[in-house]
Amino acid sequence: RSSLSRRETYWNSSESEGWQSQFDQKDLVEGEQTLDLNADETGKVSFPVEWGAYRLEVKAPNETVSSVRFWAGYSWQDNSDGSGAARPDRVTLKLDKANYRPGDTMKLHIAAPVAGKGYAMVESSDGPLWWQAIDVPAQGLELTIPVDKTWNRHDLYLSTLVVRPGDKSRSATPKRAVGLLHLPLGDDNRRLDLALESPAKMRPNQPLTVRVKASVKHGEMPKQINVLVSAVDSGVLNITDYATPDPWQAFFGQKRYGADIYDIYGQVIEGQGRLAALRFGGDGDDLKRGGKPPVNHVNIIAQQAQPI
Repeated sequence: RSSLSRRETYWNSSESEGWQSQFDQKDLVEGEQTLDLNADETGKVSFPVEWGAYRLEVKAPNETVSSVRFWAGYSWQDNSDGSGAARPDRVTLKLDKANYRPGDTMKLHIAAPVAGKGYAMVESSDGPLWWQAIDVPAQGLELTIPVDKTWNRHDLYLSTLVVRPGDKSRSATPKRAVGLLHLPLGDDNRRLDLALESPAKMRPNQPLTVRVKASVKHGEMPKQINVLVSAVDSGVLNITDYATPDPWQAFFGQKRYGADIYDIYGQVIEGQGRLAALRFGGDGDDLKRGGKPPVNHVNIIAQQAQPI
């Protein structure tokens, strides 16, 4: 059984804190659906939503519950990631291969939201390794980049910056778009596939013989392979929720992008407006043009009733 709940939000005003958004702790159930699924089978549910916070909850026949919270509609943080800065447009980057080896040549397709000029770079955590000025047309750009043999590392990223020039006739300021993509370097010939052959049963206080077989899909087998074999109680693994590490991902997997990007384009406001002209009032400047000021007879009165 699946149900959709909505969190009701209201506004509250106080002299000390002003207007604040608050919500009721009790969620309102807006819909329920029942699914009939077999083991290892997936299903789909559909609920109509409006703007606001929701929680989707799924309950199994054995009372096991799983839920997820999500936000429907636009939020003020969507364009700023909560930082208050305008998020740049995105440049779509696409490579022609799943991974590369040092000495290869990669082909990068750059698709910007608007035509413009900028730069394409190959970056590492130590700084840029390669860069080139680019002129991206509206239909996109195909860029060829040589993979240097010294780039034998796995913290490499392709980054692009495309800037649309300003147009004074439309009072449009320059607009920028940013693209970022991990550059995968890896040699599948170094990937080893391991297989274990062990008896179906083992008896206490008896030696256990396990055969380990290593193979490669492509290339030649190494002359020597070091293998670490561990025997651990499955109950301990279940309690600690232990996941067997993947050596390939540890050595050749994607690493975190080690640079922070800042700019001030979010502080540039496109000049679409004009100075407003007053239609009434504001005649103080007209009285300063010369001549005598108008004669005003004002009698100020302040009266107070006597106590009776």
